[in-house]
Amino acid sequence: MIIVCPKAGIWWQTFERLRDAGIAAGHVGDAPPFPLILAGWIYSSDRDKQERWLALVRWAKEHSLSHLIPELGPEDQYCTDYLSTSYPEQHYRPDRYVLRDRPSADALDAAMLVLRRDWHSIAGGGLSAICEPTKFTGRKARHLLVSVTEEHQPPWGSWHALSYGPERKAFTEFRHRINEAVAPVYVDHVDFCLRVTNAD
Repeated sequence: MIIVCPKAGIWWQTFERLRDAGIAAGHVGDAPPFPLILAGWIYSSDRDKQERWLALVRWAKEHSLSHLIPELGPEDQYCTDYLSTSYPEQHYRPDRYVLRDRPSADALDAAMLVLRRDWHSIAGGGLSAICEPTKFTGRKARHLLVSVTEEHQPPWGSWHALSYGPERKAFTEFRHRINEAVAPVYVDHVDFCLRVTNAD
C-alpha cells in the first residue's frame, strides 16, 4: 500500500496547528500549503494529494515546526494500491468503479419491506425512535431517503454533515447495517429529510 496523505480531518488539524504556530512566530504572509480537503479532495488525484502533503511537511521543516507534524497511525492514513495522476483516473479507474444496474422495482420493494420490518435492529433503539426509512431515490436507486420525525441530533454530528471525529464511525456502521440488510440492493448515500411537526 502507498501512503498518500493523512485523512482529511487530521490533515486540516495539522494545517491549523502549523498556520497558528507560524503566525505566532512572525511568519506573516508565509502560510503553510493549504490541504486538499472537501472539494479539493474530490477534484484532485492521489499524486496531487501526496505532493501537497509533502509540501506541508517541508514547510514545517523549513520553519522549525516539524514537531507539529503528527505520527500517522494506520487509522489516520489515506492509502492506495495505485497512485492516480488525474482526477478522472482517481474516481473512475476499473478497480474502483463498479458498474451496477438499477435494481428491479420488486427488489427495491423487498428491500424497503426489510428495512421497515427490521429498522429497530438496523438503526438501533435511539435512532429508530426518531427516524424511519422512506424510499430509494436517485437514477440507480443508490440513495436511501430517511425521514426524521423528532428534533434530536444523530450520534455522528448532524443530519446534513458528518463529524471529522470518532463519531463519524457511527454513521459508517449505520450505513453498513443498512447494506447488510438490503443486499443485493446497495446504498451509497443516506439522505435525511427533516419532517418535524410542532406539537402545538
